[in-house]
Amino acid sequence: MIKLNKNILLLLCNIIIGQSQYQIINLPDNLFQLSSNTGLSALIDYNSTSNPSSLIIGDNQSYSFINYPSDIKFANFSVQNFSISILNYGILQDELDNTVNKKFNAGDYLLKYYYNKEFENNLRVGVTVGGYYSQIYTYKSFGIISSIGINKFFKKKNFGLGFSIENLGTILRSYTNSNVPLPSRYSLNLYYKYQKMIFGYNILYYIDDYHIQQIYSLQFNINKNLFLQISNSSYQNSLSVNDDYKYLYGFSGGIGFRVKNNLITIGFKNLGKAGNAFGITINHSLENFK
Repeated sequence: MIKLNKNILLLLCNIIIGQSQYQIINLPDNLFQLSSNTGLSALIDYNSTSNPSSLIIGDNQSYSFINYPSDIKFANFSVQNFSISILNYGILQDELDNTVNKKFNAGDYLLKYYYNKEFENNLRVGVTVGGYYSQIYTYKSFGIISSIGINKFFKKKNFGLGFSIENLGTILRSYTNSNVPLPSRYSLNLYYKYQKMIFGYNILYYIDDYHIQQIYSLQFNINKNLFLQISNSSYQNSLSVNDDYKYLYGFSGGIGFRVKNNLITIGFKNLGKAGNAFGITINHSLENFK
């Protein structure tokens, strides 16, 4: 149980998970995204949800569960073009001068619809539209969001390039009267395939606070049924801490394996002194995974 003063209640999730409100919008939908730090967003895959042009939309279902520090839990369910995410902050209590005034739940909800189209010469374009709803104590907020992306794969060179503008939209109702922007960002992502390895690089520019994050990822395909992922980012540069282990902040990793028509991915991400996020994703497809 988390004890909070009502005056700092709205800052809870921003401190633990991100740098601004509405961070469910930027949280990874699945373990492929978490363990790669979104560093493989241009890779054409069933789990590439950051860039809507990279997502394979087929007869596929996925179930994801991620446990964040302070017992904050995230779940996602996706089927074909639709995705719903839930972020549960658990039981909170409003406390002032060591007196508990009230206990309550808090959570965020996000619904998204994906559409993309492939053109000649391995060029893909995609769009995401959706809406979110958030409630913390008596505070409520909701709005609409959209993302657009483009993806190009150069087959002869085993090289892929993607660009996306993510989380554009408007806040229809804010928590308070203050105008808090959505965590919109630009993403430029590339990857290179070499034998059994895929090297990924992603640079993110966050529009609301003008900061840049760089992500480096590696996927090693042991065979067609098993792969490993590791990734690191410049996440630690945004933390004002002096810690011998701060260069591990933002490090993530995972393993994926196929069992018949199921792709199971487990992994983690280091969030610094806040702790680690870890979870599992199960993809089920009536088609054969590529």
